[in-house]
Amino acid sequence: MLVRSPLVPAAFRSPWADFDRLFSDFPSAAVSTAVPAIDAVETDDGYVLKLDVPGVAPSDIEISVEGDTVYVAGERKAESEEKKENYVRRERTVGKFSRTVTLPYQIDNDKVAAKVRDGVLELRLPKRDADKPKRISVRPA
Repeated sequence: MLVRSPLVPAAFRSPWADFDRLFSDFPSAAVSTAVPAIDAVETDDGYVLKLDVPGVAPSDIEISVEGDTVYVAGERKAESEEKKENYVRRERTVGKFSRTVTLPYQIDNDKVAAKVRDGVLELRLPKRDADKPKRISVRPA
């Protein structure tokens, strides 16, 4: 039985309780591999999307844009490792991931820009000119 309460005397706690607590606070690696975390910001000109892609080479990322939909896919490849390693816990996973985002406006495909820095993929997705807000001036009658 694993007891995590700090109010329980140490004699009644599992000897692994502190070790388990250390790792229980981390999010599941399987979730972050299948669906990268994303931030989306609307600007006057379009959108900026930021996706977490730590350990993924830019050459292993595929981006496609069609209309108002952005598709990002990639693969986190395994590091070479020695078979002698005695892992106590291993949560960093490898494999393919993908994310599809539908935006409220059409994207200008010719002006999309992407870059990766410090494990974060940044996509700049300009709105089509036809979808940008137009300012209408009011004239006196």
